[in-house]
Amino acid sequence: MSGRDPSLRPYRFAAWALYIGIILVMVSLTVVSVARTLRGTVHPRPSEGPLPTRAALRVCFSDLELLYQDQNRHAWALAADLDGKDPLAAWSSWSHRWESKLDDLSERCRLDSLADGAEGVTQRAELAEARDAVLLLHRSYNGFVNRFADQYRELVRSTADALAQARQGVNGPQ
Repeated sequence: MSGRDPSLRPYRFAAWALYIGIILVMVSLTVVSVARTLRGTVHPRPSEGPLPTRAALRVCFSDLELLYQDQNRHAWALAADLDGKDPLAAWSSWSHRWESKLDDLSERCRLDSLADGAEGVTQRAELAEARDAVLLLHRSYNGFVNRFADQYRELVRSTADALAQARQGVNGPQ
């Protein structure tokens, strides 16, 4: 004799359907969350008002170049800050401020306003493409910094401790 009562079959079916439904909802929420995280910041909707002039676009390009140079300088100088209190938190804080500046530049220069026939649409499209390339590089730097911090946190900490001890020994009483 089977342990399953045939009269309870519809209830078992409903319980399995509910269980599978909950699992599918949870998996869907996880996938959406991961996709949003990987996608990163979404460029804000273009603001209304006049489009930037050619002179303003040259200023926008200069500002984008400065952000690019600042990013590279900060990324390559990170090694000098590794013995600080929390270099990953310092990078993360700087990174968020940098991304805000890039978003401000995108909005101010209306890089996502690519209406056909508008003056400067080609230049704004080129600037938007350059902005996207700079942002992709920034995300690569972020990934590198996070992987490095995960893999070598203890090595960095022990090196900083060894240097501090050696400094104390060298500068200590003689």
